[in-house]
Amino acid sequence: MIRHLSFAALLIAFIPTTLAAQDKSKEKVEVIFTQDMVKADLDSIKLHVKYHRIVLQINNVEYQDGRLHRIDFNVSTPKGKGSASGEIKPDQQFGFSYDPSGESEFALTVGSLGVPSKKKGKE
Repeated sequence: MIRHLSFAALLIAFIPTTLAAQDKSKEKVEVIFTQDMVKADLDSIKLHVKYHRIVLQINNVEYQDGRLHRIDFNVSTPKGKGSASGEIKPDQQFGFSYDPSGESEFALTVGSLGVPSKKKGKE
């Protein structure tokens, strides 16, 4: 049985810039860690982001009742490095965002990324 990564649970946004739609090194990458991720999911994320010139090193993870509870990681990009350690909560987004295009205020944001937005029709 092939394990399918749920991209609803894992948000990796590959948003091409208008100037370099075909250049993968210019796309925005955002990774949000969620409680339902297992080691195989984390390994898959590391492989996916490497294609975008991002090195993700996961230093430590803690699980409680089979759910990802805490993560400690480092991320290295051509535009900077960062690290974060924290709890994974359903009401908070925790991970990293990398935008090499220069269109964002910060090229790299690591740690708390804010509160998830509500989807239409969901209350």
